[in-house]
Amino acid sequence: MRIGITGIHGLIGSKIAPLLAKKHTLIPLSKREGFDLLNEKSVLQGIEQNDLHYVLHLAAYTNVDEAEKQKALLLESEAWKINVLGARYVAQATSRKNIKLIHVSTDMVFGKDEKDFFDEKSTPAPVNFYGLTKYEGEKEAQKNNSSSAIVRIAYPYTFSAEKKDYVRVFLGYLKENKSFSSVADCFYTPTYIEDIAISIDAIIENDITGIIHSTSGEKLSGFEIAQIIAEKFKFDKNLVSKTTRKEFFKDRAPRAYNTALENTVLNKYGVKLHTLNETLSFMPKDLLKNE
Repeated sequence: MRIGITGIHGLIGSKIAPLLAKKHTLIPLSKREGFDLLNEKSVLQGIEQNDLHYVLHLAAYTNVDEAEKQKALLLESEAWKINVLGARYVAQATSRKNIKLIHVSTDMVFGKDEKDFFDEKSTPAPVNFYGLTKYEGEKEAQKNNSSSAIVRIAYPYTFSAEKKDYVRVFLGYLKENKSFSSVADCFYTPTYIEDIAISIDAIIENDITGIIHSTSGEKLSGFEIAQIIAEKFKFDKNLVSKTTRKEFFKDRAPRAYNTALENTVLNKYGVKLHTLNETLSFMPKDLLKNE
């Protein structure tokens, strides 16, 4: 398949592109190639001229706290323009050329409702402005392209990126024998970034549309994640103390108590993604050494 990818140079795109390229021909759709997500004509031209079967829309405004500061601007905010208008333009352009769309979203479309897990049929109710823009982006994708697949991920992590995510930050503290605190009352389902490529392949091979959740399928807090890492590599678990959302996210965008996602759709197709503990076994040994 020929797949156009927005956000290919970002954290997720740069990690899953080499994996997808083993089976598919990938066409970058980014500013480096003259693709302007906020210019409707540019989006249409970029998608029309590449003879694509799919577009994987990864590009997004993802800074949760900065997005919250833009809340009063609403439609004029950068977060809204990128996550909602950009999604609309991509969906309209792909639909016009009968190209299938895979639109990547987030667990943060949930949060107001109290549930143990949210499946693909659960109704979104975000608690912050970022989550709202991503939910509105989902609606734009579905409204404007009837063959769209909405893939929700949560708290992505990897072991091979230059920028450290929360898993490697926790590991760094533990290696250095430093005490730190982690939130114990905020639950989610971590996503191993490389597993997203598995989900994308399954969606393409099985021609899946609609809402799809792509996560580890386990409900964990940041505190529990830190404890799992410590136990896995035999670090001192007492280095990790508990804190609360109220304290940790003080003066920042609100976070939900729980946004844990259940992978109901992928499970039906026999697609099993890795748990956190399983992925820790993939960690390169040099990351365990003191820097």
